[in-house]
Amino acid sequence: MQSAVNKADQLTHFLAGLTNSFDVICLTETWYRHETDVLRMPGYNSFYVNRTAKRGGGVALLVKNTYVCELLSEHCFCNEDIEMLTVKSACQTFSVLYRRPQGNLSTFFYYFEREIFFFNSEKFSSCIAGDFNIDMSTPSPAQQQLSSIIQAAGFHSVISSPTRITATCSSLLDLIITNSNSAFLSGRIAVDISDHLPIFLFLQKQIDSKANTKTQRQLLSQERLEQFRSRIALVDWAPVYKENTADGAYSKFLEMFLLLYNACFPIVTINASKNARKPWMTSQLTRQVKKKHKMFAVFIKTRDTDVLAQYKSLRNRLNREIRVARTAYYNNLFDKNLSKKPKEKWRCLNMLLNRNTIGRNITSLVIEGNETSGSHLANTFNKFFSEVGHSDFNAGISSFLGGKLGPSLFFAPTDETEVFSICRKLKDTSSLDTHNIQSRPVKYVLDIITPCLTHIYNTANILCFFLTCRVS
Repeated sequence: MQSAVNKADQLTHFLAGLTNSFDVICLTETWYRHETDVLRMPGYNSFYVNRTAKRGGGVALLVKNTYVCELLSEHCFCNEDIEMLTVKSACQTFSVLYRRPQGNLSTFFYYFEREIFFFNSEKFSSCIAGDFNIDMSTPSPAQQQLSSIIQAAGFHSVISSPTRITATCSSLLDLIITNSNSAFLSGRIAVDISDHLPIFLFLQKQIDSKANTKTQRQLLSQERLEQFRSRIALVDWAPVYKENTADGAYSKFLEMFLLLYNACFPIVTINASKNARKPWMTSQLTRQVKKKHKMFAVFIKTRDTDVLAQYKSLRNRLNREIRVARTAYYNNLFDKNLSKKPKEKWRCLNMLLNRNTIGRNITSLVIEGNETSGSHLANTFNKFFSEVGHSDFNAGISSFLGGKLGPSLFFAPTDETEVFSICRKLKDTSSLDTHNIQSRPVKYVLDIITPCLTHIYNTANILCFFLTCRVS
């Protein structure tokens, strides 16, 4: 890509415009230097190898977070002759590779052959994608040796058309090779993110993934909160007070409350948005980007110098307009009013720095050579921590206890002020209880329902009865 940091917006906009999403995205020449530079996209986990000694280079993999992946650190390296990154998911491996044009070919072939035969020896179904910087469309000693290694290992290349095209020449430098025998669809995409065309591969048989669960969300807005409050205010709560038991009163209250709550805040199923368009990309700019891509595709097919000149003119003008729009967006984002709201300022900074997407959930660990997950992993942790400290001090637990408690326990009746004060301290979160109730709507009508809640608690105290139907 030649500086993925500077082209992150173009890449995300390009991916958002595709009909299909990719499970694995390979990037070469990322030019990353620090962890904060790494592109992190919603729904993907990022893996990367950076070149630290000098500018340039670097490779990265973005893998959908529905896949459980393990970084094969022994098969990840970055040196003067080859940069390679490999992850494993179940019985498949995915690798991204970059070879410097000035690198030593003998060293490159040594590393490449070693890796490709390792994948075969472990019986992995493997895909390797990247910029080999060896023109496979022109016969040469390097081209012949690379072809021999690929064929000897039982792999095959799925890209056969030029991936770098200029007005005067074309070359096939970027490859995807695999040992999978599944039916596939591969090709190039005419887009100008880099001086090399992006290439793709769709395999019929994909790696095992977690079951895709549809995302559900409760519709909650200020307008719905106002509607909920106005409807709650009209409710006659007399049936609650007529109940003789705390359980009956609470069940009646919950029934009446949920009837309105579910009507005002329904839970809907939503599909993950494919539109990752940056907020400063207006409809006009988006249309211009599509026009630029079409013009570039025409040049790729015709290699017409007039079309190339028109394309470059449009590209340069569009880049200036996008920079102006982006600058205006950030200026508005951090305007003077935001300086008075530190919490909001930090939220914006964390959003821009991708602080919320850096972490990756760990679902399994390899312990003594065995992969452990689920309840067995939890029990292993419990066993470990319960045996961490062994004390030679032998004392009964009773020596640590204080004096005996009194023979009786008394609960004083509560009042509306106390109930309101306690419930008001609930945090505003999107978490749901067992009845799919959020705290924010409850707090929004708290002054109206406090008398009912107080009555229920006091009834339970008077009857010395614990509610069997309580909010979790």
